Amino acid sequence: MPQEEVFRTKNIKHSAFLKITPGIRFTGVEKDGRDAVFVFSPRDKVKTAMDQYFIEETRVNPKALFESFESLKDLIFYNQSQRDGEPTSTEVVHFKTGERGGS
Repeated sequence: MPQEEVFRTKNIKHSAFLKITPGIRFTGVEKDGRDAVFVFSPRDKVKTAMDQYFIEETRVNPKALFESFESLKDLIFYNQSQRDGEPTSTEVVHFKTGERGGS
């Protein structure tokens, strides 16, 4: 079975929006040097949601959006505090299992 295409972004504000958008799965965070890269799927639904976002044709619950933003920040800092040495640039944290692995 082919692997589902994912969407990656370093933008935490876009990620907070995508994280609360129905039909989109937040699948984890990858490391790119010192940056966090947020990963979502399926890519086609993310594209549709982002198109709506940019033309301001979407509605979100403000409280849910702020909570999503804060949880992403917490996740970044948690991952930084849990590192033993430097992670590889392809390290991924899988949220359902909590396991770390390279891609």
